[in-house]
Amino acid sequence: MAARVVPLAKTDSRRQGQLFVALAALAWSSSGVLQRELTIDTATQLAGRALFAFLFLAAVVLVSARGRVVLPIRSMGLTGFGVAICTAVASGSFIVALNHAKVANVLFMQAIAPIAAALLAWTALGERVTQRTWVAMAVAVLGAASTALLPSLQLSRIQRAKCKRMCAFAGPASRDPRHAAIANACAPVQA
Repeated sequence: MAARVVPLAKTDSRRQGQLFVALAALAWSSSGVLQRELTIDTATQLAGRALFAFLFLAAVVLVSARGRVVLPIRSMGLTGFGVAICTAVASGSFIVALNHAKVANVLFMQAIAPIAAALLAWTALGERVTQRTWVAMAVAVLGAASTALLPSLQLSRIQRAKCKRMCAFAGPASRDPRHAAIANACAPVQA
């Protein structure tokens, strides 16, 4: 079987895309924990997030369009503005949800969103879903569900001891009353 020849530029672009996906996953998964540390109200959080998003996107458009800002905005059309509005609503809803629900539950819902989109595309648009994708979706649902459910499970004495050793790096955070899941998992084991 002959190896497929892939142009170098295409491979670099693919690697760059993979890097950005990994960075996005890291940023999104960290934001829930970091957001919980904020001591400001929800409206201020939303305003700050919107301001920094605007500044970042304006800089990206300014640099990529080489100063010609109007053309990229016009080329978006109504569909592009619809996507921008949906993205803004999703981002704002994420922050509001983090302020009013458990981080694990919010991230679980966020994790199953692409799966819901794939299922919707399969049923509504007739898009084909490969067997590999079905397996990946099942593994993702199990992983996301375990993230949401594990903090509520009762652990045995041995499991608590193991968990305590694993959580030792958490230090002061494990004693912070705002982080009940960490505090419960890392609590001293009763003899």
